[in-house]
Parts: sequence; C-alpha cells; structure tokens
Amino acid sequence: LMSIGVAYAELDEVVKAQKNFERARKALQSSGLPDSEVGTELLTKIGELQLQQGNVKTAMDEFETARGILERRGALQTRRGAELLVKIGIAHVQDDNLDEALGQYDFARRILDETGQLESEVGAFIMVNIGVAHAKQGEIKNAISGFEAARDILDDRGILQTEEGARVLANLGIAYAELGNMDEAHA
Repeated sequence: LMSIGVAYAELDEVVKAQKNFERARKALQSSGLPDSEVGTELLTKIGELQLQQGNVKTAMDEFETARGILERRGALQTRRGAELLVKIGIAHVQDDNLDEALGQYDFARRILDETGQLESEVGAFIMVNIGVAHAKQGEIKNAISGFEAARDILDDRGILQTEEGARVLANLGIAYAELGNMDEAHA
C-alpha cells in the first residue's frame, strides 16, 4: 500500500496517494507495527506529500512522529535519521524558520560525518540545503561554502553531470552573481 501511495504521489495523484498512505498506516497499526522501520518510512512519505501540498504543520507532525520512533529505536543517528532531519529542515525553510532548519541540517551533517557517509549523495543534498538556508538569510559566503561542498561531493562521486548537479551549479552561480563575482558565476 505504501508503494502504491508513493507511485500515486509521483504522478501527482495526491488524493489517491493519501488514501493509500492512510490504508498503509491502518494496516501497520492493526498489525502492531506502527513503530517499525516501515512505519517510520511511511510517516516520512506522508510528511513529504503534505509538504509538497504546502501543509507544513501537518508535514512537521508526521516528521516529528517519525523522529520519535527513530529516537526510541536508537536509530536517529543513522543515514535514515539524517535523511529525515533534512526533511524536517526543509519544512522549517518553508516556514521561514531558517535558524531551526540550519540546526537540523547541521545535525544531519554531523551524523553522516561521524558515520563516514558525508561524501555521498545524501551528504551533497544536506550541503546544498545548508547553502539554500544561508542564501535565504542573506549569508551568501556561507551559502557558497555549502554549494561548493555539494559540488565537490557530486564531482568526486562522478555524478556532477546530472540534474541534481545542474541545480547545485545553478545555485552556486547565482550566489557568486549576488556577490558580484561574475567570473565565478559563469564558471
């Protein structure tokens, strides 16, 4: 049911996605597994869908419930935990709570750094989100540091020439242009 919900979400069939996610939630609850790894994944997917719809508070409730499960299971300081913290950070950005977003991103970054996973696509995603939050705060030099770190991770992994790499490079160029450094902006 969760996979069907994800498929509908990818097709922008929000109502069908929500129905399948709720069916999956009920199935997990009736089987006594709402606090399982699958339960955490489901709550995260529901939160993502709510966030896409602009329902920041509802999304945050789902994310925080998932975070609580990970904490109780001793699994917050894992890659999955870091990914969830980034989603919480994104919700905070959408709610213009940039300091809180940066706190979530930094916690996620430290988790990946401590587990030797920072040099990954998830690590690049964290760094670009750090850059975005700093840019929204007007801290362009800090934003550039985040974007450059993301660029370097993607380049080192041989995946800079992707859609995600293009977004990172575009953000980096915009940040350099905001500083008036047009040579770097065009590089």
